Amino acid sequence: MTKTMLFLFSCFSICMVYGCQESKDEIPDGNFRLAIDTLVDTKDLIVKHVIVEAPGKRSVKVTKEDGNSSVSNVEPIRDIDTMRVDITFVATLIPRSGSPNMFKWLIQLKSRSSTAGGPSTFEVEAESLDDILQLDLREGLHPLGQDLVVGKFKEEPIILLVK
Repeated sequence: MTKTMLFLFSCFSICMVYGCQESKDEIPDGNFRLAIDTLVDTKDLIVKHVIVEAPGKRSVKVTKEDGNSSVSNVEPIRDIDTMRVDITFVATLIPRSGSPNMFKWLIQLKSRSSTAGGPSTFEVEAESLDDILQLDLREGLHPLGQDLVVGKFKEEPIILLVK
């Protein structure tokens, strides 16, 4: 388990370093942009780094199956009037003999001024992450103010809202 946590910490560190680059393309009014970097995608570990960019000050919210939300209110970067949030998705399934497997999950939103979200751990009846989690993140432009389903956990939607 120590190796798994060290690996997750390493991946998270890479996400934060990688996330320091700024985009130069303009985003049309009424839209936000998603860029996705899949760092790991196996049957028992998923690590994705998602960059959300939009013009002006925005609120970014990720809502999970259990009703919990992570929200970040973000000011634009000076001189370019664009805000940026880095979202890290990490999910791992830890097998246990004689009892249900453990599911560890992290959704963290990070901007220049704030960090939101955190880890959770609980038991699940699943043999692989595919049995309970599907992430369907689509790069490109998306409309502001509309729920965007970015995946499912136990068949319940994971929703990203940028407004």
